[in-house]
Formats: sequence, C-alpha cells, structure tokens
Amino acid sequence: GCIQTSDCKPTTEIRNRCNKFYAKLHLYKDCIKSRELSKSLRKTIIRVCLDEVLFYSSESLLLNAGYIKTYTSARLHALRALKSITRYDQHIYHINEKSILDEFKMATCLEKIMRRCFRFIGQIVKSTISQSPTPQRPEKMLMGYPLLKSIIDEDNQTELPFHARKPKFADTLQYYLTT
Repeated sequence: GCIQTSDCKPTTEIRNRCNKFYAKLHLYKDCIKSRELSKSLRKTIIRVCLDEVLFYSSESLLLNAGYIKTYTSARLHALRALKSITRYDQHIYHINEKSILDEFKMATCLEKIMRRCFRFIGQIVKSTISQSPTPQRPEKMLMGYPLLKSIIDEDNQTELPFHARKPKFADTLQYYLTT
C-alpha cells in the first residue's frame, strides 16, 4: 500500500521507498560487490530485488523532476556498489551516472518509471476491452457520482432539470448503468 498524507504529496511515500531500498541494498551489497559473481547476475540482483522495491507503485504517483532526482540518487548507491567505487571515487575520477548505466547497459530511473506508466495504462485499457458479451466501458468503470441530463423522478413524477442529480444515488446509478 501507499502512504496517504493530508497534503496529497508523494514525498513521504518516496522517502519510505528509498529507505526500504537502502535496507535491501545493505542486505545485497556483498553479492553486488562480489567479483566472483558474473556481471549479468549482479545486474539481475539490482533489477529484480532492488529496483522493484524502489519503483513499487511509482506509476501511480504524480512525480516531478525533484522526485525523479531522489529516485536517481538512491539508485546511484546501488550502481556505485555494482562498480565497486565510493562517492569520493566517483567525484575524483569524474564518473557520472550515465557512464555507469552505459557500461552495464541499464536504463535510467526516468525510463524505468515511464515504462511502468505505459505498462499500467496498457493494463487499464486491456481490462476495459474484455471478451465478455457486455464489455464495460471505461467511463462507466471510472465514474464517481454520475450527472444526468434529464430524467423523470418516479416519486414526484416531475422532470429534473438539466445536469441535476437524483436524490437517491442507487437509483441514479441503476438508471445510468441500464441506459
């Protein structure tokens, strides 16, 4: 689940994901730094075990450049462990994130998040186009409180004005879904 805050900002959720990522990184750091393991196995550990913790539910968050930078900074810790360098080495030898990603043929955080977003949207579209005899329309699946153009109120036998709502939500919903 996600952490919901009163200001509806994902800062707390991203901080929580990064902290969980650091905890997992601490557990897997010996494997990632090990020269006995192949490069592809160490990359797989980062992709499968660590990136999934960091990017969990990122497709449903509203992220700006600052939040993406936070993800990138956290992931850079794992990339430095993969290359067996420290932050100081990275600064002294002018090794940037792009060169590390190119060396190990890995995607940036922005690319990974965008892929997850496109996959998420694809799943929504695929679920709305079902093979059932009466496929559900997306606007009916995602609606909240429906607006009606013009209906006749059964209790008072009067016509409700344009864009009015029926007083009973269940009746309104039933009318909306059956017409």
